[in-house]
Amino acid sequence: PNSVYKQGDTISPLVEITLEKGKCPLEGLIVLLVQEMVYTCNLDDDDEMRKKEVLVVGEHVIDDKIVPGEKKEFSELNIVVEKNLPVTGFPHCEHIEVGYFVHAVAKAGKLYDDVVVKLPVIIMAAEEVRKQGENINDVDEENSECIKGEGHEKIAMTKDGLEEVQTEDVGELEDDMD
Repeated sequence: PNSVYKQGDTISPLVEITLEKGKCPLEGLIVLLVQEMVYTCNLDDDDEMRKKEVLVVGEHVIDDKIVPGEKKEFSELNIVVEKNLPVTGFPHCEHIEVGYFVHAVAKAGKLYDDVVVKLPVIIMAAEEVRKQGENINDVDEENSECIKGEGHEKIAMTKDGLEEVQTEDVGELEDDMD
């Protein structure tokens, strides 16, 4: 399993669900690519403030029901990493941190809580991956204009139904993006 992707790649996770015997079936599975951005004001000052923004930038929905006692494997999941997504870490800007996660959400119905597994992934610019030894033929021409995170601009994603933005004040966060 790979956890490093470049802009324009397709993430194809393998999700296996084993549902123990009981009375709660699962109604489906949703796999999300989630971007977490932390904006910092007054960096390294006493009054440093941080704000965290969570944005769903890709999804794959499967409506297959899973009954108690059943084991099911989902391998036909595909989430495209948009070519204009900022890379992990947002280099050249110390006031913005960017992290990406794949969330596998087992939908348990209205009476029960959904089960979520969150795995970190790294998104790199196509040129950076190429420098690390990847075959140049694997990178298409359109990736040559990828956003590398220079400047302080905010990237707004507009993808039918995927513009779910949740912001929260997080005060003083640790340096990691958990």
